[in-house]
Amino acid sequence: MKRKLIAAFCMLVMLLNVFGCSTEISEEDARFLSYTTDISGIEIPENVRVVALGESTHGTKEYHIMRKDVFSHLLNTYGCRTFLLEASFGSCLYINQYILGGSEPATAGEAIQYLESWVYHTNEFKQLIEWMHDYNQTVERDKQIHFYGVDMQESAYASAYLLTYIRSVFPDKAEEYEPLLSVLKEPSYTFENKDMSPVTNALVRIQEEMEQLQEPYIENSSLYDYQIAQECVKALKEFITDLSFDFIDPEKDLEKFAEGCAFRDSCMAARAEIILTLDQADMVFLTGHNAHVTRRSAIREGIPPVKAMGELLADRLGDAYFSIGTAFCEGSLKAIDYNQGGYKEFYVKEEHPFIKLFANLPGQNWYVNLSDIKEEDPAMQYLEEEHYILNVGAVYSRELDFEGNKDVMAVRFPTILKNEWDGMLIYKQTNPTVIRTRF
Repeated sequence: MKRKLIAAFCMLVMLLNVFGCSTEISEEDARFLSYTTDISGIEIPENVRVVALGESTHGTKEYHIMRKDVFSHLLNTYGCRTFLLEASFGSCLYINQYILGGSEPATAGEAIQYLESWVYHTNEFKQLIEWMHDYNQTVERDKQIHFYGVDMQESAYASAYLLTYIRSVFPDKAEEYEPLLSVLKEPSYTFENKDMSPVTNALVRIQEEMEQLQEPYIENSSLYDYQIAQECVKALKEFITDLSFDFIDPEKDLEKFAEGCAFRDSCMAARAEIILTLDQADMVFLTGHNAHVTRRSAIREGIPPVKAMGELLADRLGDAYFSIGTAFCEGSLKAIDYNQGGYKEFYVKEEHPFIKLFANLPGQNWYVNLSDIKEEDPAMQYLEEEHYILNVGAVYSRELDFEGNKDVMAVRFPTILKNEWDGMLIYKQTNPTVIRTRF
């Protein structure tokens, strides 16, 4: 706590020196600034096992930079070496191979191509995994960073990784299984109305046979490699189940759509817990959209309640789950246009009264430990009251973005900040990501 107060004081003095000649800071603003620090001042309680970092939009450049800065702080200060991403488990296994110094993929640009989502196809994300790769070359094996995905929304790479593992121990079985799983090489949008029961049956058979042959598998590889392969099977079974929700139109069947959201988040929460054990980690860093990592899921009128990954982890881990939300006062973001499709830049402003308190303060970004704000401070009312807050995913529509709109699952959610987040990273002005199709 002492170190954090010193950092906050130093930042306040610096801001006063920089802006003092041209900008008068009110006593109220100065007091409010004293609650803030930068990323290096983030303090994590001793018992925390999962530190979650959200993002209020998928298409904000500063959030990609922030991921690296927060994880680097956790690595250097708390020894956190396990990085979990809202991305598919199979895809991220190949990124993990790269950062651990494997020969394939050979470059960070090649590694990014394994991620199915455009969200991560940016220079900033490439720099993140390059930094991880370079860091791992400087430390002993037991000190290296590991990289995992907690999602299940792809099948090609999880099935390829699984077959490669089986082939390394039982080549004949891999040859037998490969045609049974060949359909999983296809893009997921081709699976609408396709009978996937033969693939499910094949996965059940593979899982049972792997369990029967557990001893030779582990003897000829390792317990860790065996568990990773088993998790690939599980992720593929989840992928097939998730397909039954992928083609649901929420306007026609909102309950079924919400059921699909709940299924996905429950799988991600379970995988985060599995990786805690599998990686023998004292602490893991988990990053994804605000809506997935919040401690308390938003309840919206007319929409069936869905428990997000963060709420499920908070229920199971209690205070061992620490969540950091993000927001910005105003800025541009990249998203798929809800009306016309294709990537587009949108300029938006945050209307949440707590976030708006930062709009005229000197500086560009701040970290606030919400528990530091005193009960008597006027800002506390905005933490305890319900207000709508920006919540943009992969798709955005300016026409649907207004307070209280009930017609879409995203854009702005009702929230009580004190219930949802332990801390917040707030930016004054942000910029859109630049999506790269080739590296």
